[in-house]
Amino acid sequence: MILTTESIDISGYTNVCISIDVSETGTMEPDDGIWTYYRINGGSETSIDSSTDDFTSATHTANNIGGTGTGLMIVVKADCDAGTESIEFDNIVVTGTVAAVTGDIWINPMSAATPMGTYTLGDTMGSWNVNFEIGQSSWATSRVGIGTSTAGTGYNWGTAAWYEDGTSSNKRVRRDLSGYTYAATGKHYVICQAVGTAGNTYASKSGNGFEYVGTYPPASPSSAYFTCIAITNPSSQAAITNSANPVTQIDLSWSKNGDGNNVLVLRKTSSDSWTDPTQGSSYTSTAGPWGTAPWSTKAAPPASPTPVSPAA
Repeated sequence: MILTTESIDISGYTNVCISIDVSETGTMEPDDGIWTYYRINGGSETSIDSSTDDFTSATHTANNIGGTGTGLMIVVKADCDAGTESIEFDNIVVTGTVAAVTGDIWINPMSAATPMGTYTLGDTMGSWNVNFEIGQSSWATSRVGIGTSTAGTGYNWGTAAWYEDGTSSNKRVRRDLSGYTYAATGKHYVICQAVGTAGNTYASKSGNGFEYVGTYPPASPSSAYFTCIAITNPSSQAAITNSANPVTQIDLSWSKNGDGNNVLVLRKTSSDSWTDPTQGSSYTSTAGPWGTAPWSTKAAPPASPTPVSPAA
């Protein structure tokens, strides 16, 4: 009896090992037995082990096989010549270690911190350079991404350009995050990437220190991020009847929140409706407080309340 398995994909694995449990029953002769082999990429058979005569049971193993191969086939050959004899095999197991993916270049993020800065929902960044060092004098591409997923998806990427020489022959590059808008609260992670030769795997890293790991996302996104916080409401809001014009005017007052954020003031007629303002959205003033749309102001409240006539 000969059994040959289908090809097993072992690409991306190291220390590939095979284990097969074998056994027999009956009175075996020296020429009765079971022989196991493996083949790499469809090549010649390599012996794993053999068990003959009355061996009862055994485990055939082969360790650290594969080399540069990507396809593994297992071959089992068994022979016994009496009706009361039988040979069994079971538990064919192939294991391996996922090979570390390496980039072709060393990089060292230099701006990493936890957090690198704190922003309020809806803020758009001004000039803020993320710097990292490349461990050689030339390379194909370097870039910086920022996003909210630890899985590295949906990131905003931009080129990191040379700005100065580093130690030895190293070069330092940076990306200005100016224009990035914080549309969600929480952590916004920063990932630095570079590749020495176009088409190769990017080296990716967030935290400080040189590495050339090509695994993406990197293991260190929590080592470099900006924090985005929600906008808190102002306090001490008040709307009271104006003493001089109690029928037609009210006095508005408030205190800004602890972050000093500006305040949005809305007014409408009793018959109007609108969608409530949402965190992180931008609003601009209309023609004035008497326009047909909600009115917004970014000014702080005056030292003394200003009367505002209610809408009709």
